[in-house]
Amino acid sequence: MQILLVFPPLLNLQGAIAPPLGILSIAAVLEEQGRTVEVLDFVYLLSRGDLLPSPRIYEQAAALILERQPDLIGFSTQCASYPSSIQVARRIKNERPDSTVVFGGMNASFLARETLEAFPEVDIVCGGEGEAVFPLLVQALEQGAPLDQVGGIAYRAGGSVHVNADPGAISDLDRLPLPAYHLVPTLAEYARCNEGFGMAEALVEAGRGCPYSCMFCSICNFFGQKARTFSPERVVEEVQWLVSMGAQSIYFTFDVLSLERPFVESLCRLLGEREVSVHWVARSRLDLVDEALIDTMVAAGCREMFFGLESGSERILGALRGKNIGETKIIEYARQSGVSVSLSFIIGHPQETEEDLDQTLWCCLEYAAREVMGVPLLLCTLPGTDLYR
Repeated sequence: MQILLVFPPLLNLQGAIAPPLGILSIAAVLEEQGRTVEVLDFVYLLSRGDLLPSPRIYEQAAALILERQPDLIGFSTQCASYPSSIQVARRIKNERPDSTVVFGGMNASFLARETLEAFPEVDIVCGGEGEAVFPLLVQALEQGAPLDQVGGIAYRAGGSVHVNADPGAISDLDRLPLPAYHLVPTLAEYARCNEGFGMAEALVEAGRGCPYSCMFCSICNFFGQKARTFSPERVVEEVQWLVSMGAQSIYFTFDVLSLERPFVESLCRLLGEREVSVHWVARSRLDLVDEALIDTMVAAGCREMFFGLESGSERILGALRGKNIGETKIIEYARQSGVSVSLSFIIGHPQETEEDLDQTLWCCLEYAAREVMGVPLLLCTLPGTDLYR
């Protein structure tokens, strides 16, 4: 079976691009099992200019997929890329109706039934953590086994949609192989697409899940409220491996990197002991860091931190739930320690008044005057969030 994993067309106007970590991790599991798999990253092709944002973009994307003659095409979908994924899938099925199109990712997982009921070009939805579910689906398709035995998928049978129970989260993340970076262009080639952003960046997944329940976020409902981390040794091994391949900046994708203090302290200690010299970026919450921890992180190479401040209005912070932001003085301490700090602000909460909005915008401007980047974002009603429900 010829397997192709696709990162769908999405025009990135906000920053640097990096290899698509999720499908590279799934590809690595498939290769570990002896299967052959290809990866096609349309965000890279758009950034490079090999695919143009024209009225024919979907036909061109479908043609590039069909050139590889895949039997099974897996799309890694997000909310923003769902329309383009549907459009490309539709053209694939028009040309190759015998091919199998699978959607995965958060958006597909939360809208599995709705997707299959609305879009005949999607054959199967692979829900939950792809490294656990997708290989089992591949095995079932290869063997012609009944799909009702594959946990975590949704499919059509007998004129209706069937949604199988989720097999649950991967308990030991260290069992996952290193992502299959050899299936995509080099980090240097990605860096050449990032003109104006400088360094060759790679993503490293340090953990999954979140114990908080912010009403606008789907992370806790997708990965679970019990946070799981890779071991610090495994994370540093991956960082060293990526640095050997030319990575100049590491972006840790775990939203609460400092949730477990012993974990991040061990991570920093190992980076220092192994003399790993690399710029790295952390995401966390203001109430999960203090001056001592920032000192430890900076000494280990942390040069950027991203925090969700979300609003300048205490009333809206209460409405967002899960946003006890803690002591904001730590922002200035981080900046004075040489860290570039970015803060996200959410605009458009249903209860937000003009006064609340003014407070948020003034807060954003006040931080900008202190060389702290404020990033105002419109509130999106994402599937899988309490706000959506």
